[in-house]
Amino acid sequence: MPFIIQISGGPGQENCPEAWVTEGIKKDAYSDESIEAIAQQIYDYTFKTLIELDKSGLMPEFVQVDHEINRDMCVPYNAGYEWTMKWFRQAVLLNSGTEAIRDASKKSHKSHQES
Repeated sequence: MPFIIQISGGPGQENCPEAWVTEGIKKDAYSDESIEAIAQQIYDYTFKTLIELDKSGLMPEFVQVDHEINRDMCVPYNAGYEWTMKWFRQAVLLNSGTEAIRDASKKSHKSHQES
């Protein structure tokens, strides 16, 4: 049975998981280094989650990286940041999740021709 997995929080829950938030990210979540660090965390989490699902025969048919992103995604808790979209940062983070999905799909044991 096909199913969809969504890797995100809900509306208003675009904060980073606390384990991902380093001191550098707390200082400036919008620096190039912080953006790359968060992008790597998103990639690693997404890839690992999909590989684990695949090992259990549960590779989803569709994966949605995030939804309802009216503000920036993955901002540190209580960072005091202005909640406005930073488009370049958003693109880097979404692309890292998309890349992880593609890479996990290539490693999947499930035939991509099944429907």
